[in-house]
Amino acid sequence: MESRKYTLTRADDVHSFFRAYRSHASAGWWFRGQANAEWPLLPKAGRPEYSLSNGRSEGRLLAWSSQAVAYDSNLPTNEWERLAVAQHFGLATCLLDWSQNPLVSLYFACSELPDADEAVYCYDPDLFVDEQVLKLKSAECNGAGFIPRAISPRILNQRAVFTVHLPTTREIEVKQSVVLPDHPNLAMLFVPSTLKKDLLTLLNDYGINHVTLFPDLEGLSKPINWETQSMVKRSQSSGA
Repeated sequence: MESRKYTLTRADDVHSFFRAYRSHASAGWWFRGQANAEWPLLPKAGRPEYSLSNGRSEGRLLAWSSQAVAYDSNLPTNEWERLAVAQHFGLATCLLDWSQNPLVSLYFACSELPDADEAVYCYDPDLFVDEQVLKLKSAECNGAGFIPRAISPRILNQRAVFTVHLPTTREIEVKQSVVLPDHPNLAMLFVPSTLKKDLLTLLNDYGINHVTLFPDLEGLSKPINWETQSMVKRSQSSGA
């Protein structure tokens, strides 16, 4: 079975597309936005510049954890939750970020690389990690979905969920969807770069922006910088 592919031709048509792929709490579709449609669906640790042989990529969490306590003494003791925190702070891990909110994923696809065509993926996982039972390196984790507790404001606001890739170079297996009959569990919406600006405006109208997705000082700074750039451009175009 092959994944389904669609192309967005107007910004407003994104509503119709997402109505066909709905997320219901922990069930249903998950979403991932990628700023470049040519990127593979792989976690950072599975990319050539981070991929180590013999499973050593997965072992980097231990090195991170041994030093991260200097910055946060309240790190989760559960290795799955600790992995989720490390992922959200930029560590190359075996986790791939998804969201239960399609608009969040659309924002991440649109907010970088303005000249590149983007992609939003819809995925219907059929296997989930029980972090109280499964060990991180268990073979049963391959391709599974992981739904973390709201252990950080970013995870909560981004409706963050993850797929687990072991080995880290393992891509998602396309098979029958659990939610939709006669439909694959993976679909991709191709979005031309020319629509990114309009989509960002639409998302901002709905309250989906850097402030809401990154509830900290970093999240506050980026949209103000974006507004400043827009003011400069308007000033230059008006000759003021």
